[in-house]
This record gives sequence, C-alpha cells and structure tokens, in this order.
Amino acid sequence: MIKQISRLCRQEIPDTQCGFRMLNRQLVPELLGGGDRFDYDTEVLIVASRKGYRIESVPITTVYTDQVSKIRPLRDAVRFLQLLWRYRKAA
Repeated sequence: MIKQISRLCRQEIPDTQCGFRMLNRQLVPELLGGGDRFDYDTEVLIVASRKGYRIESVPITTVYTDQVSKIRPLRDAVRFLQLLWRYRKAA
C-alpha cells in the first residue's frame, strides 16, 4: 500500500496509516467529508499532495495496549482499492 500511495502522491511517504497529522489550516476544509475509516488517512495524503503540499514524516514511539484491531482485511482492502481507482482516474 505504501508504494501505491507514494506513487499517487508523487512523493515518498514511509507511513501512510499513522493517524497523527499536522495540517496547514487552509487545507482542513478540503478534507472534511472524505473517507470515513482507514481510507480517510490515505485520502488526506492524496488531497494534500495534489494541492502542492509536501508531506514530511517524523518518527514517533508507538505504545500498543491490549486493544483488538478494528481492521477488517477484506472490506478495508476493497475500500482502499476503490480509493486508489477514484484518484487514478482523476490524476
């Protein structure tokens, strides 16, 4: 996924699903109403990069607890592929 998203964004993005984001406030209105699950993180990256923003990554420490993942592999993979298809057509 990372390679596909980086290709769509035309810049290398080492972690596309981190969830921590710092955004320019001018970009926020354009990101409202996007995806509603794991595809939202990806859509934020695509929209920001297509608006000319440079995406930077900063390493963070991850603390895992005993929470169970909410990822549903089949459903979320389909949603991801639909998102890629939508933005490839709009490129």
